[in-house]
Amino acid sequence: MSNSTTPPLTGSNAIRAALADMPRAPGVYRMIGADGRVLYIGTAKDLRARVTSYATARDLTTRILRMIAHVHSVEHVVTQSEAEALLVE
Repeated sequence: MSNSTTPPLTGSNAIRAALADMPRAPGVYRMIGADGRVLYIGTAKDLRARVTSYATARDLTTRILRMIAHVHSVEHVVTQSEAEALLVE
């Protein structure tokens, strides 16, 4: 009997999976690690565009690439404006 459970997505694969529900709207996004700890909080005027930049991993610093490797999920909160996103952050 084989184990058919799939391992959880991590890193850029987890970020790409989160993009399926990510709107093109202003808001706040949180990168979450395996233990539920928040690794990073950011704001964006276009959540999908901003979070996509982490999934493509072009021109990112070593520090950000290391953080991406530890991401297990991405949460987001939609706001009415980028200014409101800064207040929510």
